[in-house]
Amino acid sequence: MTEATDRIARLRAVDDWFGERGFGIVLTIEDGEHWAHLFPKTSLMIAVPKYGRGATPELAAESARHRYEVEQD
Repeated sequence: MTEATDRIARLRAVDDWFGERGFGIVLTIEDGEHWAHLFPKTSLMIAVPKYGRGATPELAAESARHRYEVEQD
């Protein structure tokens, strides 16, 4: 598996995980920091900005997943 394929797989896994809980995830970069924002699939508007962060999009997405697991599950 190439690095790019691995990165895509990690992002897809987090996106699928949030999708099972009724959320979508949007990734952005701001001042060199990557952020994961959540939105309910029913509205398609970001409801929880800056929910996770990391040095890469994958780390930001995984940070959001970890935070959700701690806070919600």
